[in-house]
Amino acid sequence: MLPSITYLLFKLKLIQPSERTIYYWMTNLQVEKLEYALEHGNYKTRKLAAEALEHVGKPSSIPVLLKAISDKVQTVSIAALNALEKIGGEDSLV
Repeated sequence: MLPSITYLLFKLKLIQPSERTIYYWMTNLQVEKLEYALEHGNYKTRKLAAEALEHVGKPSSIPVLLKAISDKVQTVSIAALNALEKIGGEDSLV
């Protein structure tokens, strides 16, 4: 399915994006879509989105990642923390 259609269906809460779609968003630096996935996806989507945001490395994603640290699913929290460590570098975030 086309990534743009997938995003629309995801926003309508009809489907979850696939790993391939998340990868597409990551390689095309579509940070807004990844951030939305981190906030609104199921636990697998949230984990993949946090990992993708880590690879993209945009500091604008820090607020969303900070919020994801307190996710109820531990793997999502760990992925968000790892992303923050990479994006933040040597700086102390907390």
